[in-house]
Amino acid sequence: MKKAIIFFCCILTILTSAVFPAAASYNGEIKLDAEIAMLVSLDNGTVIFDKNADKRTAPASLTKITTAIVAIENCDDLENTIVTAPYDAIHALDGTGSSLVGIKEGEQISMLNLLYCMMVHSANESANIIADYIGGGSIPHFIELMNSFVKKLGCENTHFVNAHGLDEEGQYTTAADMCKIVEYALRLPVFEKITNTAKFTLPKSNLREAQTLRTTNELIDSSSPYYYAGAKGIKTGTTTNAGRCVISVASRDGYRYLGIVMRAPYKDAAGNIIKGKEGSAFVDCRKMFDWAFDNLKLETVADPAQIVSEVKVALSFQSDYVRLLPKGEMRALVPQGLNASGVMIEPDENMPKSIDAPVKKGETVGKANILYAGQVIGTVDLVAEKDVRRSLILYAGSLLKKGFQSTTGKIILAAALLVVAFYILVNVLYHYKKKKTRIRVVRGYRQVKKGKK
Repeated sequence: MKKAIIFFCCILTILTSAVFPAAASYNGEIKLDAEIAMLVSLDNGTVIFDKNADKRTAPASLTKITTAIVAIENCDDLENTIVTAPYDAIHALDGTGSSLVGIKEGEQISMLNLLYCMMVHSANESANIIADYIGGGSIPHFIELMNSFVKKLGCENTHFVNAHGLDEEGQYTTAADMCKIVEYALRLPVFEKITNTAKFTLPKSNLREAQTLRTTNELIDSSSPYYYAGAKGIKTGTTTNAGRCVISVASRDGYRYLGIVMRAPYKDAAGNIIKGKEGSAFVDCRKMFDWAFDNLKLETVADPAQIVSEVKVALSFQSDYVRLLPKGEMRALVPQGLNASGVMIEPDENMPKSIDAPVKKGETVGKANILYAGQVIGTVDLVAEKDVRRSLILYAGSLLKKGFQSTTGKIILAAALLVVAFYILVNVLYHYKKKKTRIRVVRGYRQVKKGKK
């Protein structure tokens, strides 16, 4: 139950943080080697940069992010849960050229240390051992848990067939889906701690001596030429189908960005490793971070005292229109040095042309788009500036009009007209018959009177 509540809260947080996100058109200003990339503000959810973010691709070891999430949420005590490494989980990787830490069959290791091996050193046997244990001795069952998780998260273009990320038919994701997965993962404190570890000492076990592991993520390795001050985590990945990949978070001056790079150059069409591009994923990720930090700032783009628009009000003698204001202050990422006049607020296409009184002050009437350079950078609710009372006379007339416009109303009206017409006809016939009778009586009287003479 506790895990279900945590999952729901995380999902809710993600959804609510997406109330205002929008894609800013900065794609032409950032040049990358990678085929797929995405840069997102973790402060307000704005998508800063999007290069083929919805294109399906092999995830490589980025897969392990989901593996870690499922493991963390299905193990109550990571540190004290001791796992015995099974034969199949290890030897299923024989001949694959996998990244390994050399865990032996029968070796006893904590779930927490398995996660460090998997996320810091990208150890594939650790991923399999985790999957086997959490899956109750069934790696396929664990894969089902992974796919169930991403489905609930709304990742429609992600599917897993293994827990480690080696290229395999049916294993795919997108940068946009990875963004959702990572945003969820970052809400798990232990995940962030593990993935931001540059060097980890794997303790002595029943079958090995202590071993020092270094991260595959050179953005957080201070000894690497690709080191990026302010970067944290998260994961790298490299396969033939996936290219070189990296996902990381960078912070500076109170701003936080999530960078995703996929399909950076790795091998050419002939299968040869492309020389000089070994750090291409890191370089591209740094480029995105640098551009955002150097060029963007959070500015107030919507003020609750600002008149944005007005809408016609029906059923009121008090006022024909009510003015609309932003529901609250909104801040958006815009280019540094931008003049406020460069930002426009326009009612969106679904804004009603007219509303019926009564209208309450502060009542949400519609939404407005906030635009910069013709691109939507956010949305904000528009609310009524004041109360507008309803006229009872106009309201009653409206009800009658609506009633007669409905099918039932039309039937009732037609029936009423038929009754009136029938009543008139009956009265006409009655008076006509009565008149004829009176004429006959008069004529008879005259004839009788004439006969007497």
